[in-house]
Amino acid sequence: MDNLDQRAQLMLVVPSLRIGGAETVMIRLANEWASRQHHVELVVCGQDGPLAERIAPAVHVTRLAAPRMAFALHRLLSVIRRRRPAVLLSTVAHTNLACCLLRSWFPPKTKLVIRETNVASRRTNRMSEFAFHAARKQLLRRADHVICQSDAMRRDVGHEFQIPPQSQSVIANPLPRRDIYGHIANPFAEPNCRNLLAAGSLTRKKGFDLLLQAFAKLVQRDRNVRLTLIGEGPQRNQLLGQCEQTKLNGYVHFLPFQADLAPWYCHADLFVLPSRFEGTPNVLLEAMWHGCPVVARSHPGGTSELLQSAGLEERMASNLSDWDEAWFQPLPAGTDQRLASNYAIDTIADQYELLFSALSPAWQSIPQRRVCNSEGQAA
Repeated sequence: MDNLDQRAQLMLVVPSLRIGGAETVMIRLANEWASRQHHVELVVCGQDGPLAERIAPAVHVTRLAAPRMAFALHRLLSVIRRRRPAVLLSTVAHTNLACCLLRSWFPPKTKLVIRETNVASRRTNRMSEFAFHAARKQLLRRADHVICQSDAMRRDVGHEFQIPPQSQSVIANPLPRRDIYGHIANPFAEPNCRNLLAAGSLTRKKGFDLLLQAFAKLVQRDRNVRLTLIGEGPQRNQLLGQCEQTKLNGYVHFLPFQADLAPWYCHADLFVLPSRFEGTPNVLLEAMWHGCPVVARSHPGGTSELLQSAGLEERMASNLSDWDEAWFQPLPAGTDQRLASNYAIDTIADQYELLFSALSPAWQSIPQRRVCNSEGQAA
């Protein structure tokens, strides 16, 4: 294990290890950079959770265990000042805001890169969200660089927060390494039905209420369909009530967060993304990567760019209630090659490293972590 007084080459800051696409992406990147022998530290501001199992042993993890981000600020700054990372990479809006707030007290050579994950202009009119947006508008310009996952996000973030183009980059989310071989058991409760799959946090943004409305119309046409909805969140009871009202009980199965969605992608007849807006949805990328037919409801953000890059722009639908049979057809040959050329973890990690090298002269000057043999001696 690295000495905690040794300077970190790269520090990644995440809100928690419970669930979330942004946190999953950061763990994938941390594991990749650790495999390249970089000094990588993952700082977890809040709760531990099932994502911890995905972190490679070579990644040093610091858990602040704060109940709220406000309570993590002092401890986060203490870790940053002690470890003096060449680059600090943060993700998720409130974590990015916290890092920007602390930026003035960072070590002089530490560069702050924030990774935005959503369409900034899409928000409610609640006073708390208005105040949060106003704070971000004032503070996000303190970051040395802002990462977005699509051109649509880059334009949106740049406009909302007055981030100049030279301080922004577009770097997509990376694919997981595909390590599934042989027979994969069908996880669906009723494997002989036509099984639709949706996954994500049960929040208004994800549009699962819209999916249930559309699915009710599909059930009227075909009683041999089922929808499995995987996720947790504040709208769960509302969605259960909606199923009761629309007589979808028995047709919709709600499941909690699943550590591994690959078996579900491999056996689903269609993956549906009904979001009201998205940055770039990991679940859609992963579903395509595993060969699952997909359809996405038209919405602002980077989803259309993701589908276009895979040659699947016709799978962006203005109305999910249409239930076009073409959506259920297998993905065209070569889709996985197109995805790999744009989103492979090696490619995405390289793009980040090029940015880090341009921002920080210290990035390459910090010695890489030594590889030790089984007897603990440097190899």
